[in-house]
Amino acid sequence: MSDAQGEHQEAEDATLETEEVVTVDVEEDGTIVVDDVVAEVDAEGNVVAADELIEIDMPDGTVIVDETFSVADDQGELTAIDEETEVVTPGDSET
Repeated sequence: MSDAQGEHQEAEDATLETEEVVTVDVEEDGTIVVDDVVAEVDAEGNVVAADELIEIDMPDGTVIVDETFSVADDQGELTAIDEETEVVTPGDSET
């Protein structure tokens, strides 16, 4: 990368702001759902990248965690580039 491109990228990165929104919902059966979204937003208010973490805590002790990393494509639409889901049930041993 040339020095000019590097300086342009640094200036662009400096204009990004981090925004986070967390919502929590408790269902009638005691299930708790937490949705945590962290987004990088440019100076025009466009989301350029996002990290969404959804955690579901069930009454029986089962925990489901789903995390999705997304980046904006050329049209500005978020596209998932990585997703991980983990399910931990009561009695699972930690390694």
